[in-house]
Amino acid sequence: MANQQDIEKLLQRLPHLEDERLKREYLNSWEWRKAIAPMLARVESESQALRVVRLALEADLRKGATLAGSVKPEFRAKALSIVTKLKVSLPLKIRLLARTRSPLPIGLLTDLLNHQDDTVRAWSAWALVQIGTASVVSKLLPALEHQAPHVRMWATWVLGQIGGDAAIAGLISALNDKDSEIRWRAAAALGRLGSSQAIAKLLQIVGEDPEPRVRGKAATALGKIGGDSVLEGLQQALNDEQLYVCANAVYALGTVSTPGAVNVLLQALNHSNSDVRGSAVSVLGDIGTEGAIAAIMRALDDRDLLVRGRAVEALERLSAQATAGLKQALNDRDDYVRDRAAAALERLSFSVGDRHLEKTDLITKQTPTVSSQGIALPKLWITSFEQASEYIFSKTPGASIQYLISIGSPGDPPLPGYNRIPHRLRLEFDDIDIPSNDPEGVLPTLEHILKVIDFASVIAKGKGNLLIHCQAGISRSAAVALTVCARLLGSGREEQALAYVLTAKPEALPNRWIVELADEALGRGGKLIKVAQMHRESQHW
Repeated sequence: MANQQDIEKLLQRLPHLEDERLKREYLNSWEWRKAIAPMLARVESESQALRVVRLALEADLRKGATLAGSVKPEFRAKALSIVTKLKVSLPLKIRLLARTRSPLPIGLLTDLLNHQDDTVRAWSAWALVQIGTASVVSKLLPALEHQAPHVRMWATWVLGQIGGDAAIAGLISALNDKDSEIRWRAAAALGRLGSSQAIAKLLQIVGEDPEPRVRGKAATALGKIGGDSVLEGLQQALNDEQLYVCANAVYALGTVSTPGAVNVLLQALNHSNSDVRGSAVSVLGDIGTEGAIAAIMRALDDRDLLVRGRAVEALERLSAQATAGLKQALNDRDDYVRDRAAAALERLSFSVGDRHLEKTDLITKQTPTVSSQGIALPKLWITSFEQASEYIFSKTPGASIQYLISIGSPGDPPLPGYNRIPHRLRLEFDDIDIPSNDPEGVLPTLEHILKVIDFASVIAKGKGNLLIHCQAGISRSAAVALTVCARLLGSGREEQALAYVLTAKPEALPNRWIVELADEALGRGGKLIKVAQMHRESQHW
């Protein structure tokens, strides 16, 4: 929160400040940044208010756009006009309009949902979510009837992000859309919102919709809404003729996780399809009740070796509660199951005799050296999900890893060994750099990046190595690593930060949206974006 004295000082000085001094000493100042917006809301002179907006846009487009939404309401149309006249790409202009948080561009942004360029449509939808008012919902409800499917699709997405009674009613109506793409997105959006008003319609969809994807998404939505009232529909979905629907029902039951849901899952262990039985075993492992453990133990005798393998994995997650089952699996008739049980027991630090697995030298060969022109950075590991567990359980780097940033998609479980690292940060978002019209897709947010920056402050105070992983170890983890290094090295050393990341992971291609958010959060004025973009261009991307 801004200091009231700073606001008063700036308000008094503003009429006497020349343009260059205002930009240099105030608009570009970290010290004064919190005072500018509340000060601008009190400026009575239209010309002075617009001058601040114009100069702020010259200094930093994002900061200027934010200030355009901070002027008095009677000046706001002209302030936004300055933003709309900027000679920048349309997607960037849309993002700048979103920063104003003003309702004035709602009509324009809604019209752009029908733009020929899908990137423009995506950012327009995102901008409407950022504004997020009842006016946006009112404007979008008619768009659910638009003749163009992509307009209805994006309208469904926006309503699912904003929520509220009116949006939920619109989404329930969209479950009747003639296009199955709209119907499954509406079902997913209702699940995301946890709307109990939608249960009756979703139960109908699970049993009657002709498209398997719609039925499956409706089952998932029922799981997210939860409660015993959804169990009858999920039990019906378990008997669906399509495996996709059955599998979604299993995971939905795991989300509900009530005793009634567990009872239905126990029935799924007798399903004719081994994939359904295996999924049920995994979900019971996540639930971890006494009855669930007993059922997993029985699954060690399943006729399908993959189901037995899933039982071993589930028992490993249950740790000490289930070691007897893992030891039993060492005597399985198939090598596949025996080897998985041996590896699980080793990771749980139990002796398994001759089955001790040797660690590869590959890990030590990949260790980067510490170098950053006198500033101490931790040794950095940027890996895939699979490699991360190997590193943690290895005796070589594992003991020295004190900090872990684990990045996964929403709903993914943390990697094995996650709890072994003393200082941990878990982030869940998808590997995307523009909004996705999938209601279940999650674009990284500024809040995610602020958590990374706070975690970097913890790293700066301690000792030990840092491991950052995502699924592939290329995009999300590289961008987060760049954020950490830029924070630790300080402003003006963005190139060194990228160089350090590339030393740890030469094939890194940092996620562009994460880099943009980090640049803003760290106050780098586009410098971090520039070095990351130059690297991408050098890789011919």
